[in-house]
Amino acid sequence: GKPGDLSEEAKEALKGPEPPKDLQPKKLMWTTITANRYGTSIFSKIVEDMTAAKSGATEKPKLMRMRLNLDSLTSSFFARKQDKGNEEKKETKKKGAATCLDSKKAQNVEIFLNGCGVTLEQVKGSVVELAEKSLDVDTLAKVLDIYPQGEEVGLLKTFKQDNDPAVLPWGRSETFLIALMDIPHFPQRTECCMTRGRFQLELTEITQDVITLDGCLGALTKSTALPAVFALVMQIGNYLNYGTNQGACKGFTLDTLEKLNRVEGFNDKAYTLMRFIMETLESERKIREEALEDLKLCDGASKVEFEDAVRRLGELEKDVEKIAVAVKRPEDGAAGSSPLQDGKFEDAMLKFVDDARKQLGEVRTQADKVQELAKVACDMFAEKPKTPAGEYLKKFAAFRKDMEEARRQNLLAKAKKEKAEKKRLEREAKEKALAAKKAAEEEKKKPPPKVDA
Repeated sequence: GKPGDLSEEAKEALKGPEPPKDLQPKKLMWTTITANRYGTSIFSKIVEDMTAAKSGATEKPKLMRMRLNLDSLTSSFFARKQDKGNEEKKETKKKGAATCLDSKKAQNVEIFLNGCGVTLEQVKGSVVELAEKSLDVDTLAKVLDIYPQGEEVGLLKTFKQDNDPAVLPWGRSETFLIALMDIPHFPQRTECCMTRGRFQLELTEITQDVITLDGCLGALTKSTALPAVFALVMQIGNYLNYGTNQGACKGFTLDTLEKLNRVEGFNDKAYTLMRFIMETLESERKIREEALEDLKLCDGASKVEFEDAVRRLGELEKDVEKIAVAVKRPEDGAAGSSPLQDGKFEDAMLKFVDDARKQLGEVRTQADKVQELAKVACDMFAEKPKTPAGEYLKKFAAFRKDMEEARRQNLLAKAKKEKAEKKRLEREAKEKALAAKKAAEEEKKKPPPKVDA
């Protein structure tokens, strides 16, 4: 915003009239525009008109002009220099601190500092001394969020140069942000510390997802019981559909599994094909138990978004490599020769990068294995190519639930039937006993047989 490449006439016009030398003005803490914005802005036209007016040009001005009442401005915003001390005392009493940030930014910083109770010592402890317990990662992320951006950086630098805190204390927000700016490479340091702080938790979550899917897909693809159950379903379906275009079927989709619960018996509507299958498997205990065991992890695994886990793994790998770049030393470079120029920080982060790469490599290998297993399972059960694992695992999870419910109903029906049979036998035994008793009583009532003389 400074008149660096303007003509001498323009520079003179911008200076304007000199105020009375015996008066002291109030300062206007404005933010000036940058040079690259000047040419296309309205200010270039304003300066052009001011220059023309200063030189006494007679052509009509391009912009409307207003008369500036310098006398009124001087009387209101200037004071005699001998009154400077009193004026500063009044200003200090009224204002209390020198500030430059807009009210919204200052308020946000104040709210953060009050709410989180963060101190500069804690921040330095975290990003300079590398004390991981000094600040948690979420709080450190909030500190980075309020770090000066864009024009704020220049504004605070100028403010620091123009204001002596010994004369007038700085505002709390300005003090904190300038202190952050005084920490060398603060944003890069903070991002490194945040990645290191979050790494283990994020990797554990990703690893757990990968392990869950690995176990589930491994059980499905290696199962010997599920093919036996599917073969049983095929035989049942082809028998029911015999002689129709749905008969002699060489396979079925996983969507078929839920329909087994919808086909009801003619004599008993509660007796479905699923119940028939489970009744058949009652005499095939090994197949039944192995099938249920192989499907056990499907419910939990169906809730895992594998594509998202792979994406998060990739992001974690990138974040670790960003640290590697930030602390990379030249070949045969000594400690402190990285862009961050801090040997202690470099050593700690380089060790973290080495450990992280090893762990990430192991998880990446397992994730690649899961990706291959997902494709094998997709092909094995004739799902559409590239069907997300979560979609067909939901179908398997529902199938297992239907199997368990059908068996439960069968066992209840069996218990009910056995109870009814027991009651029938008891009733028949009771009736038989009553009949025998009655017969005995009748026998007693008969007169004794006559004896011949």
